[in-house]
Amino acid sequence: MISSLLAVAKEKGAKEVAEAKIKLGKMQQIDIDILNLAFRELTRGTLLEKTKIKVEPEETRFRCRACGHEWNFEAPGKSEEEEAIHFVPELAHSFLRCPRCRSPDFEIMGGRGVWVEYIKISR
Repeated sequence: MISSLLAVAKEKGAKEVAEAKIKLGKMQQIDIDILNLAFRELTRGTLLEKTKIKVEPEETRFRCRACGHEWNFEAPGKSEEEEAIHFVPELAHSFLRCPRCRSPDFEIMGGRGVWVEYIKISR
């Protein structure tokens, strides 16, 4: 995220980045407060030091390939399975099943990953 913001800022000839909106897939299970703290620490002395970041969580959505049912991922607590999904989202197929038909054959429709939606720069 930081390297992407810095690359765009450099490409555009920015003196600083005023604001950035970050989309955060809930499947990643990243704590927003920790993300903000890490961002502040890692951007000291860079064009991003004064950047206001807006973090918008995105719900994780699945669609069953067997029955077409769609549902959201909700992590009720900390389990080994949730920890595994956090680090390797592809493992969701090993631990999750369609709540309607119990099939493990589903696709992830959204809510995975972290990406920059937009940035506002000052030249």
